[in-house]
Amino acid sequence: MIMRILFLLLLLTGCIGEEAPSDIDLVLEKGDFVKVDFTGRIKDTGEAFYTTYANATLDSQYEPIGFTLGEGQILPALEEGIIGMKIGEEKNITLTPEEGYGEWSPDYTIALPRLAVLPKLTDVPLSTFRATAGKEPEVNETIQLNYWKARVVNISNSDVTLLHEPDDDTTINTEYGPAVVTLNDTHIIINIIPELGSVVTTVFGEEAVISDINDTDFIIDFNHPLAGKTLIFEVKVRDIIKAEQMLAQKIVWTDYETGIERATNEKRPAVIVLYLEGCQACEALDIITFSSPQVTELKDKFVWIKVDVATNLHIGSEYGATSYPTIVLLDRDMAVSKKITGYISPAELRKEIDALRLAD
Repeated sequence: MIMRILFLLLLLTGCIGEEAPSDIDLVLEKGDFVKVDFTGRIKDTGEAFYTTYANATLDSQYEPIGFTLGEGQILPALEEGIIGMKIGEEKNITLTPEEGYGEWSPDYTIALPRLAVLPKLTDVPLSTFRATAGKEPEVNETIQLNYWKARVVNISNSDVTLLHEPDDDTTINTEYGPAVVTLNDTHIIINIIPELGSVVTTVFGEEAVISDINDTDFIIDFNHPLAGKTLIFEVKVRDIIKAEQMLAQKIVWTDYETGIERATNEKRPAVIVLYLEGCQACEALDIITFSSPQVTELKDKFVWIKVDVATNLHIGSEYGATSYPTIVLLDRDMAVSKKITGYISPAELRKEIDALRLAD
Protein backbone atom coordinates (compact mmCIF):
# COMPACT_ATOMS: atom_id res chain seq x y z
CA MET A 1 0.00 0.00 0.00
CA ILE A 2 2.82 2.42 0.90
CA MET A 3 4.57 1.72 -2.44
CA ARG A 4 1.31 2.36 -4.32
CA ILE A 5 0.84 5.71 -2.54
CA LEU A 6 4.42 6.72 -3.34
CA PHE A 7 3.89 5.75 -6.97
CA LEU A 8 0.76 7.92 -7.15
CA LEU A 9 2.61 10.82 -5.52
CA LEU A 10 5.37 10.53 -8.12
CA LEU A 11 2.81 10.60 -10.91
CA LEU A 12 1.14 13.68 -9.43
CA THR A 13 4.50 15.40 -9.03
CA GLY A 14 5.24 14.70 -12.68
CA CYS A 15 1.95 16.20 -13.77
CA ILE A 16 2.56 19.35 -11.76
CA GLY A 17 5.98 19.76 -13.32
CA GLU A 18 4.54 19.60 -16.84
CA GLU A 19 1.84 22.24 -16.34
CA ALA A 20 2.09 25.33 -18.48
CA PRO A 21 3.59 28.26 -16.59
CA SER A 22 1.13 30.77 -15.22
CA ASP A 23 1.16 34.32 -16.58
CA ILE A 24 3.08 35.52 -13.57
CA ASP A 25 5.92 33.12 -14.41
CA LEU A 26 6.33 34.27 -18.02
CA VAL A 27 9.82 35.66 -18.70
CA LEU A 28 10.41 38.22 -21.44
CA GLU A 29 12.51 37.13 -24.41
CA LYS A 30 13.17 38.60 -27.83
CA GLY A 31 10.17 38.16 -30.09
CA ASP A 32 7.69 38.53 -27.22
CA PHE A 33 5.16 41.36 -27.10
CA VAL A 34 5.17 43.33 -23.87
CA LYS A 35 3.05 46.08 -22.34
CA VAL A 36 4.85 48.34 -19.89
CA ASP A 37 4.22 51.40 -17.82
CA PHE A 38 7.23 53.63 -17.47
CA THR A 39 8.48 57.03 -16.52
CA GLY A 40 11.62 58.46 -18.13
CA ARG A 41 13.70 60.90 -16.08
CA ILE A 42 16.86 62.93 -16.58
CA LYS A 43 19.26 61.57 -13.98
CA ASP A 44 20.97 64.86 -13.05
CA THR A 45 17.73 66.75 -12.31
CA GLY A 46 15.14 64.03 -11.72
CA GLU A 47 12.90 65.80 -14.24
CA ALA A 48 10.41 63.51 -15.98
CA PHE A 49 10.36 63.88 -19.77
CA TYR A 50 7.74 61.19 -20.45
CA THR A 51 5.36 58.96 -18.52
CA THR A 52 2.53 56.54 -19.23
CA TYR A 53 0.87 57.57 -15.97
CA ALA A 54 -1.57 60.49 -15.75
CA ASN A 55 0.45 63.68 -15.47
CA ALA A 56 -0.95 67.15 -16.08
CA THR A 57 2.45 68.64 -16.93
CA LEU A 58 3.55 66.16 -19.61
CA ASP A 59 2.23 65.30 -23.06
CA SER A 60 1.64 61.63 -22.29
CA GLN A 61 -0.80 59.00 -23.51
CA TYR A 62 -1.63 57.84 -19.95
CA GLU A 63 -1.77 54.16 -20.78
CA PRO A 64 0.81 51.35 -21.04
CA ILE A 65 2.74 51.13 -24.28
CA GLY A 66 3.16 47.87 -26.17
CA PHE A 67 5.97 46.73 -28.43
CA THR A 68 7.71 43.60 -29.67
CA LEU A 69 11.16 42.95 -28.26
CA GLY A 70 13.83 42.63 -30.92
CA GLU A 71 12.05 44.77 -33.51
CA GLY A 72 14.01 47.95 -32.76
CA GLN A 73 10.93 49.81 -31.53
CA ILE A 74 12.70 51.17 -28.44
CA LEU A 75 16.29 52.07 -27.54
CA PRO A 76 18.46 48.90 -27.76
CA ALA A 77 19.94 49.35 -24.27
CA LEU A 78 16.47 49.82 -22.78
CA GLU A 79 15.29 46.72 -24.59
CA GLU A 80 18.20 44.70 -23.17
CA GLY A 81 17.30 45.91 -19.69
CA ILE A 82 13.69 44.75 -20.08
CA ILE A 83 14.56 41.25 -21.34
CA GLY A 84 14.21 38.72 -18.51
CA MET A 85 11.54 40.67 -16.60
CA LYS A 86 8.21 39.13 -15.53
CA ILE A 87 4.64 40.42 -15.29
CA GLY A 88 4.34 42.79 -12.36
CA GLU A 89 8.11 43.22 -12.00
CA GLU A 90 9.49 46.74 -11.56
CA LYS A 91 12.97 47.88 -12.49
CA ASN A 92 15.00 51.06 -12.91
CA ILE A 93 17.18 51.05 -16.03
CA THR A 94 19.92 53.67 -16.42
CA LEU A 95 21.14 54.65 -19.89
CA THR A 96 24.28 56.66 -20.59
CA PRO A 97 24.17 59.27 -23.37
CA GLU A 98 25.85 56.75 -25.70
CA GLU A 99 23.12 54.21 -24.93
CA GLY A 100 20.39 56.83 -25.16
CA TYR A 101 20.32 59.66 -27.68
CA GLY A 102 24.04 60.29 -28.13
CA GLU A 103 26.27 63.14 -27.07
CA TRP A 104 25.29 66.69 -27.98
CA SER A 105 27.33 67.87 -30.97
CA PRO A 106 27.76 71.32 -32.54
CA ASP A 107 27.94 69.53 -35.88
CA TYR A 108 24.15 69.17 -35.69
CA THR A 109 23.50 72.91 -35.40
CA ILE A 110 23.10 75.48 -38.16
CA ALA A 111 23.25 79.29 -38.02
CA LEU A 112 20.74 81.03 -40.29
CA PRO A 113 20.42 84.76 -41.03
CA ARG A 114 17.37 86.55 -39.71
CA LEU A 115 17.36 88.90 -42.73
CA ALA A 116 16.98 87.71 -46.32
CA VAL A 117 16.99 89.94 -49.40
CA LEU A 118 15.58 88.56 -52.66
CA PRO A 119 15.31 90.21 -56.09
CA LYS A 120 11.78 90.81 -57.31
CA LEU A 121 12.69 89.41 -60.71
CA THR A 122 13.99 85.83 -60.81
CA ASP A 123 14.69 83.41 -63.65
CA VAL A 124 13.41 79.85 -63.28
CA PRO A 125 14.42 77.02 -65.67
CA LEU A 126 11.58 76.26 -68.04
CA SER A 127 11.75 72.57 -67.09
CA THR A 128 11.35 73.43 -63.40
CA PHE A 129 8.33 75.62 -64.11
CA ARG A 130 6.67 72.85 -66.12
CA ALA A 131 7.35 70.25 -63.40
CA THR A 132 6.07 72.51 -60.61
CA ALA A 133 3.09 74.13 -62.32
CA GLY A 134 2.19 71.09 -64.42
CA LYS A 135 1.65 73.26 -67.49
CA GLU A 136 3.31 75.53 -70.02
CA PRO A 137 3.91 79.13 -68.88
CA GLU A 138 1.96 82.05 -70.33
CA VAL A 139 3.02 85.71 -70.22
CA ASN A 140 1.13 87.72 -67.57
CA GLU A 141 -0.33 84.64 -65.89
CA THR A 142 -0.18 84.62 -62.09
CA ILE A 143 0.96 81.58 -60.10
CA GLN A 144 0.82 80.89 -56.37
CA LEU A 145 4.18 80.35 -54.65
CA ASN A 146 4.75 79.24 -51.06
CA TYR A 147 4.30 82.66 -49.47
CA TRP A 148 2.96 84.97 -52.20
CA LYS A 149 2.01 85.19 -55.85
CA ALA A 150 4.30 85.79 -58.83
CA ARG A 151 3.59 86.85 -62.42
CA VAL A 152 5.21 85.50 -65.59
CA VAL A 153 6.76 88.47 -67.38
CA ASN A 154 9.04 86.78 -69.92
CA ILE A 155 9.56 83.35 -71.49
CA SER A 156 12.74 82.29 -73.32
CA ASN A 157 13.86 78.98 -74.80
CA SER A 158 15.33 77.91 -71.46
CA ASP A 159 13.94 80.16 -68.68
CA VAL A 160 10.82 81.77 -67.29
CA THR A 161 11.17 85.22 -65.68
CA LEU A 162 8.92 85.73 -62.65
CA LEU A 163 7.99 89.01 -60.99
CA HIS A 164 7.34 88.34 -57.29
CA GLU A 165 4.37 90.33 -55.99
CA PRO A 166 4.04 90.04 -52.21
CA ASP A 167 2.13 92.74 -50.34
CA ASP A 168 4.33 95.37 -48.71
CA ASP A 169 4.71 95.43 -44.92
CA THR A 170 2.92 92.14 -44.28
CA THR A 171 3.67 89.14 -42.05
CA ILE A 172 4.03 85.64 -43.43
CA ASN A 173 4.43 82.36 -41.56
CA THR A 174 7.65 80.48 -42.38
CA GLU A 175 8.96 77.17 -41.05
CA TYR A 176 11.18 79.22 -38.71
CA GLY A 177 8.44 81.48 -37.37
CA PRO A 178 6.69 84.67 -38.50
CA ALA A 179 8.54 87.02 -40.87
CA VAL A 180 7.87 90.62 -41.84
CA VAL A 181 7.99 91.29 -45.60
CA THR A 182 8.83 94.76 -46.91
CA LEU A 183 9.55 95.97 -50.46
CA ASN A 184 11.71 98.48 -52.29
CA ASP A 185 11.89 99.13 -56.02
CA THR A 186 13.97 96.06 -56.84
CA HIS A 187 14.04 93.70 -53.85
CA ILE A 188 12.01 91.90 -51.21
CA ILE A 189 13.29 92.12 -47.63
CA ILE A 190 12.29 89.29 -45.29
CA ASN A 191 12.93 89.75 -41.57
CA ILE A 192 12.39 86.49 -39.64
CA ILE A 193 11.24 86.75 -36.01
CA PRO A 194 12.28 83.41 -34.46
CA GLU A 195 11.11 82.34 -31.00
CA LEU A 196 13.66 80.85 -28.64
CA GLY A 197 12.90 77.22 -27.81
CA SER A 198 10.29 76.73 -30.51
CA VAL A 199 10.27 73.51 -32.51
CA VAL A 200 10.51 73.97 -36.26
CA THR A 201 9.96 71.53 -39.10
CA THR A 202 12.21 72.19 -42.07
CA VAL A 203 11.21 71.82 -45.71
CA PHE A 204 12.90 68.40 -45.59
CA GLY A 205 10.58 67.24 -42.80
CA GLU A 206 13.26 67.37 -40.10
CA GLU A 207 12.47 68.72 -36.65
CA ALA A 208 14.83 71.07 -34.83
CA VAL A 209 14.78 73.55 -31.95
CA ILE A 210 15.69 77.23 -32.14
CA SER A 211 18.36 77.28 -29.44
CA ASP A 212 19.87 80.77 -29.73
CA ILE A 213 18.99 84.16 -31.24
CA ASN A 214 20.97 87.34 -31.75
CA ASP A 215 20.49 90.51 -33.79
CA THR A 216 21.64 88.97 -37.07
CA ASP A 217 21.30 85.19 -36.81
CA PHE A 218 19.52 82.35 -35.07
CA ILE A 219 20.68 78.80 -34.34
CA ILE A 220 18.60 75.73 -35.11
CA ASP A 221 19.65 72.62 -33.21
CA PHE A 222 19.06 69.19 -34.76
CA ASN A 223 20.41 67.30 -31.75
CA HIS A 224 17.84 65.17 -29.95
CA PRO A 225 16.41 67.11 -26.95
CA LEU A 226 17.82 64.37 -24.65
CA ALA A 227 21.25 64.24 -26.29
CA GLY A 228 24.11 64.31 -23.79
CA LYS A 229 21.91 63.30 -20.86
CA THR A 230 22.00 60.19 -18.66
CA LEU A 231 18.47 58.79 -18.43
CA ILE A 232 16.63 56.65 -15.91
CA PHE A 233 13.62 54.60 -16.99
CA GLU A 234 11.32 53.37 -14.22
CA VAL A 235 9.70 50.32 -15.85
CA LYS A 236 6.84 48.07 -14.72
CA VAL A 237 5.78 45.09 -16.88
CA ARG A 238 1.99 44.89 -17.20
CA ASP A 239 1.50 42.05 -19.69
CA ILE A 240 3.44 39.58 -21.84
CA ILE A 241 2.40 37.72 -24.97
CA LYS A 242 4.91 35.08 -26.00
CA ALA A 243 6.33 35.00 -29.52
CA GLU A 244 4.51 31.77 -30.42
CA GLN A 245 1.19 33.35 -29.47
CA MET A 246 2.07 36.42 -31.52
CA LEU A 247 2.77 34.22 -34.55
CA ALA A 248 -0.64 32.58 -34.20
CA GLN A 249 -2.28 36.03 -34.21
CA LYS A 250 -0.33 37.34 -37.20
CA ILE A 251 -2.38 39.18 -39.83
CA VAL A 252 -2.53 37.45 -43.21
CA TRP A 253 -2.51 40.00 -46.04
CA THR A 254 -4.02 39.53 -49.47
CA ASP A 255 -3.93 41.40 -52.79
CA TYR A 256 -6.59 43.90 -53.76
CA GLU A 257 -8.68 41.88 -56.20
CA THR A 258 -8.73 38.75 -54.03
CA GLY A 259 -9.42 40.74 -50.87
CA ILE A 260 -12.32 42.76 -52.28
CA GLU A 261 -13.91 39.63 -53.72
CA ARG A 262 -13.57 37.78 -50.39
CA ALA A 263 -14.90 40.71 -48.37
CA THR A 264 -17.87 41.10 -50.73
CA ASN A 265 -18.75 37.41 -50.70
CA GLU A 266 -18.34 37.03 -46.94
CA LYS A 267 -19.93 40.42 -46.08
CA ARG A 268 -16.90 41.27 -43.97
CA PRO A 269 -15.44 44.77 -43.54
CA ALA A 270 -11.96 45.32 -44.95
CA VAL A 271 -8.78 47.20 -44.12
CA ILE A 272 -6.83 48.44 -47.16
CA VAL A 273 -3.27 49.70 -46.75
CA LEU A 274 -1.92 51.76 -49.65
CA TYR A 275 1.87 51.96 -49.35
CA LEU A 276 5.14 52.61 -51.16
CA GLU A 277 8.34 50.57 -50.83
CA GLY A 278 10.99 52.41 -48.80
CA CYS A 279 8.42 54.62 -47.03
CA GLN A 280 9.51 54.83 -43.36
CA ALA A 281 6.01 55.50 -42.05
CA CYS A 282 4.77 52.48 -44.04
CA GLU A 283 7.46 50.30 -42.44
CA ALA A 284 6.54 51.61 -38.99
CA LEU A 285 2.93 50.55 -39.58
CA ASP A 286 4.11 47.01 -40.34
CA ILE A 287 6.60 46.73 -37.50
CA ILE A 288 4.60 48.45 -34.75
CA THR A 289 0.91 48.86 -35.51
CA PHE A 290 0.07 45.72 -37.46
CA SER A 291 2.11 43.50 -35.14
CA SER A 292 0.39 44.77 -31.98
CA PRO A 293 -2.16 42.44 -30.32
CA GLN A 294 -4.48 45.43 -30.08
CA VAL A 295 -4.86 45.09 -33.85
CA THR A 296 -3.94 41.45 -34.59
CA GLU A 297 -6.63 40.07 -32.28
CA LEU A 298 -9.10 41.36 -34.90
CA LYS A 299 -7.42 39.46 -37.72
CA ASP A 300 -10.46 37.23 -38.33
CA LYS A 301 -12.98 40.07 -38.15
CA PHE A 302 -11.67 41.86 -41.27
CA VAL A 303 -10.19 41.14 -44.67
CA TRP A 304 -6.71 42.68 -44.74
CA ILE A 305 -5.53 44.07 -48.08
CA LYS A 306 -2.17 45.58 -49.05
CA VAL A 307 -1.55 47.58 -52.21
CA ASP A 308 1.83 48.77 -53.50
CA VAL A 309 0.73 51.99 -55.18
CA ALA A 310 3.90 52.14 -57.31
CA THR A 311 2.53 49.26 -59.38
CA ASN A 312 -1.17 49.99 -58.80
CA LEU A 313 -1.56 53.72 -59.35
CA HIS A 314 -5.20 53.34 -60.36
CA ILE A 315 -6.10 51.88 -56.95
CA GLY A 316 -4.44 54.76 -55.13
CA SER A 317 -6.34 57.20 -57.36
CA GLU A 318 -9.61 55.36 -56.75
CA TYR A 319 -9.34 56.11 -53.03
CA GLY A 320 -7.93 59.62 -53.48
CA ALA A 321 -4.60 58.80 -51.84
CA THR A 322 -2.02 61.57 -52.20
CA SER A 323 0.50 60.56 -49.52
CA TYR A 324 1.49 57.29 -47.94
CA PRO A 325 0.70 55.20 -46.08
CA THR A 326 -3.04 55.63 -46.48
CA ILE A 327 -5.34 53.26 -44.59
CA VAL A 328 -8.87 52.83 -45.95
CA LEU A 329 -11.53 51.20 -43.76
CA LEU A 330 -14.41 49.67 -45.72
CA ASP A 331 -17.73 48.64 -44.18
CA ARG A 332 -19.59 45.43 -45.09
CA ASP A 333 -21.06 47.11 -48.17
CA MET A 334 -17.54 48.02 -49.38
CA ALA A 335 -18.21 51.71 -48.81
CA VAL A 336 -15.38 53.87 -47.44
CA SER A 337 -16.03 54.42 -43.75
CA LYS A 338 -12.73 56.11 -42.85
CA LYS A 339 -9.51 57.17 -44.55
CA ILE A 340 -6.36 57.63 -42.45
CA THR A 341 -3.20 59.21 -43.84
CA GLY A 342 0.24 58.66 -42.33
CA TYR A 343 1.41 56.56 -39.43
CA ILE A 344 -1.12 55.70 -36.72
CA SER A 345 -0.43 53.97 -33.42
CA PRO A 346 -2.00 50.60 -32.52
CA ALA A 347 -4.26 52.21 -29.88
CA GLU A 348 -5.48 54.92 -32.28
CA LEU A 349 -6.12 52.44 -35.10
CA ARG A 350 -8.00 50.15 -32.73
CA LYS A 351 -10.28 53.06 -31.77
CA GLU A 352 -11.00 53.78 -35.44
CA ILE A 353 -11.71 50.09 -36.15
CA ASP A 354 -13.96 49.74 -33.11
CA ALA A 355 -15.89 52.82 -34.21
CA LEU A 356 -16.41 51.21 -37.63
CA ARG A 357 -17.64 47.98 -36.06
CA LEU A 358 -20.03 49.82 -33.73
CA ALA A 359 -21.46 51.85 -36.59
CA ASP A 360 -21.76 48.84 -38.86
